[in-house]
Amino acid sequence: MQYGIEVGGLTASEQQEAVRLLARIERALRGVTWELAMTGGVFSAFTDFEPGGAQDDDSFVSPYGQAEGFVRWDLGTPSADALVLSGSLTGTERFFTEDLSVPGGEKTFIHGNAAITWDKGLPNSGIDSLRLLLSAFTVTDRFDSDIHETGIGLSGRFLVRPTVETTMFAGGGYIDLSASQGIFADSRVFYEAGGSYRFRNGQALGLRFVGSNDFASGSGEIGRSYTGEVRYGGLLMNVPDLFAWSHQIAFSAGHSDTPDLSVGIGTKIKSDFWRIASESDFQLTEAQKIGVDLAYRETNFAIANRDRKSFEMLMSYSLTLN
Repeated sequence: MQYGIEVGGLTASEQQEAVRLLARIERALRGVTWELAMTGGVFSAFTDFEPGGAQDDDSFVSPYGQAEGFVRWDLGTPSADALVLSGSLTGTERFFTEDLSVPGGEKTFIHGNAAITWDKGLPNSGIDSLRLLLSAFTVTDRFDSDIHETGIGLSGRFLVRPTVETTMFAGGGYIDLSASQGIFADSRVFYEAGGSYRFRNGQALGLRFVGSNDFASGSGEIGRSYTGEVRYGGLLMNVPDLFAWSHQIAFSAGHSDTPDLSVGIGTKIKSDFWRIASESDFQLTEAQKIGVDLAYRETNFAIANRDRKSFEMLMSYSLTLN
């Protein structure tokens, strides 16, 4: 980059790009990298309720906004250890009801999280890499001022890459939920495992399993849930100087057994669900992309006449700075 700038012969746009890339290289050599992605769009959802229930069909269109980013400090060790500060904030509308026997409605939904992570390289003889990620974090999901799930926690994850194409992970953690309001759980234990494989044609197959157990003081375990997901996709089309289209399709299914917020710990709401999603990204430039996400979900409750079918769509534009 320095040679190209000094020798000259670059066009005005090439000169500008070379200066920008040189600045990024110099920042990376100093051991600090950062990224901030800002997304805005429109989220819409339609829910079809089982005939005979208390709720009529529901549909809405809502603005959608998200900001997420990270700062990564390279600690200068042979194993490329790093300290990462990350976070995100998302706001939109979601359908919500605390009691299946009465109609619900759209509520302003806010999700936020922040974490500090120690990314530690481990001895990896004979494999591509082996790393341990230890995090302290805070997270909140808010539907309104009366009901929100807020907690702080610790988590750990082992990340193994036997080859460049293969990644496997496993981990778990603990969340203190005592700062929440309108829910019964005081704490949660969660766990995860999965992996992915990237094929030579640029496509990738991923598997993931997550689960959690909720606990309340004096009552022991009061709820549990688990979900499995299969995801496949990659680059579909590249039109030079116009866009690169990548697409993923995901199928997930799971089970939930949690207390009824309107009754108490003694009454459980049991449900099973499956979901299929189509996620498309159209990368316009290095910093700009358009997303089109579609999802269909069916939820079957153990209580009669409470089943739901829902269709969701998110259209968004993202600007990434780094």
